[in-house]
Amino acid sequence: MPPRRRWRSSNPSRAPAFDRAFLAAMVGDHDADIAKVMAGQQQFASNAGLKTLLGETPPTLREHRQQAYRLLGQEAPRQARKAPGGR
Repeated sequence: MPPRRRWRSSNPSRAPAFDRAFLAAMVGDHDADIAKVMAGQQQFASNAGLKTLLGETPPTLREHRQQAYRLLGQEAPRQARKAPGGR
């Protein structure tokens, strides 16, 4: 069986763009997951077991998101812009 070729080795000029796109997708996925967990915290506030689990999850997700930002060359996540008039 022939050895498998790695994507990077067969497309060296496209690897950095792929890496950036992959990391950007990971950041977006973590943002979405954090939002889902926060919604779950509100929805399942009366369930002690889920409340504990959902309370422990966001710090891990935030750390993973921060790692992806660092790999993208950013020191910290960008803050959401405020609406005009401070709303």
